[in-house]
Amino acid sequence: MRLPLTHLEIFSAIAKLGSLRAAAEHLGLKASTVSHQLKKLEEDMGVALFVRTTRSIQLTEAGRALHEGTQPAFEQLSAALQEALRTGKGARGALRISLPELAYQLILKPILPQFMQAFPEIELEFNFSDGLADVIGEGFHAGIRFGDLIQQDMVAIPLTGPLKTSVVAAPSYLKTTFVPDHPRELLGHNCLRYRYQTSRKFADWDFKTDGGRITANVSGNMVTNSLPVLLEQARSGVGLAYMPRALTSADQKNGTLVELLKEFSIDLAALHLYFPKEYRSITPLRSFIDFLKPLRLPDRDQVHPL
Repeated sequence: MRLPLTHLEIFSAIAKLGSLRAAAEHLGLKASTVSHQLKKLEEDMGVALFVRTTRSIQLTEAGRALHEGTQPAFEQLSAALQEALRTGKGARGALRISLPELAYQLILKPILPQFMQAFPEIELEFNFSDGLADVIGEGFHAGIRFGDLIQQDMVAIPLTGPLKTSVVAAPSYLKTTFVPDHPRELLGHNCLRYRYQTSRKFADWDFKTDGGRITANVSGNMVTNSLPVLLEQARSGVGLAYMPRALTSADQKNGTLVELLKEFSIDLAALHLYFPKEYRSITPLRSFIDFLKPLRLPDRDQVHPL
C-alpha cells in the first residue's frame, strides 16, 4: 500500500494531543474531516488504532506501535521543513553560480570582499566556464552569460550594457613593429589568442568596416583559455590582445597598454545574470542581485539597474 502521509499526520496529531477535536484545531481541519480520515486509515490498515469512549480516546496496541514508529519520522520531517524555509528565506546557505572568467574579472572581483563581509552566512561557489550552463541540471542557482546565449525560459537580468571590443598592445611591443591602420594588417602581427574552454574554438577577432563586419584571420605564438594570462602577456610586450575594452581601461589610463583600431571596434552583447523563475524567491540569490545594483564598470559603461 502507498504511504498515506496525510492520514498518518492526522493519526499522529490525535495520538499526541489526545482528542479528535484538538487534532482538528491543530491541523486547521473540521472535526468531521479528522474523524473520516482516521476511519479511512484504520480501514486501509485493517486494524483499530484507537479505543474510543464518550470521555476519552486511547491508543490500541497497534496504534501505540504505529505512533512510536512514526513519531521520530514526523519530527525529522518537521525539522527538514523548517530548515528548508530558513534556507529559502534567510540570507544564509549556499549560492552556486556558473560564469565565464570575463564576468568575474569585470563585475564580481571588485565587489566580492564587500559582499562576503555583508553576508557572512552565504557560502559562494563559482564554477568558471564559458559554455552555457544548465542551471538546474548542473546544480547551480544562477549563471552569468552574454544575453544572446541565454534560453528564453530563464529570468535574465542585464548586468552591463553592450561591451565594446578592443585591440591592445604594450608600448614596448609597438616600438618593435608598425602600428596597424586596418584589421587586415593584423596578419603581420603576433596576436595572442583565446581558446574557449568548452568548445575549444578560438575566439574570433571581429571588426566593423565600411564593407560590413569582418573576422580577421590572426595568428601568433601563444594560446590561452585565461583572460588574466592574456592581459598579462599583452602588458609584457609579447603581442596584441583582443578583449572587451572594459578589461583594459585601467591599463590604457596608466599607459601600460595602448588601444589600436578603435574605429573598427564592435559591440558584444551585454552580460546577464540568469536563473529559473522558481529561484527568484531564494534570499541568497536575491541578496546577491540587490548587491550588484549600484555597480559601475571600470570604463564607466553603466551597469543596468536590476
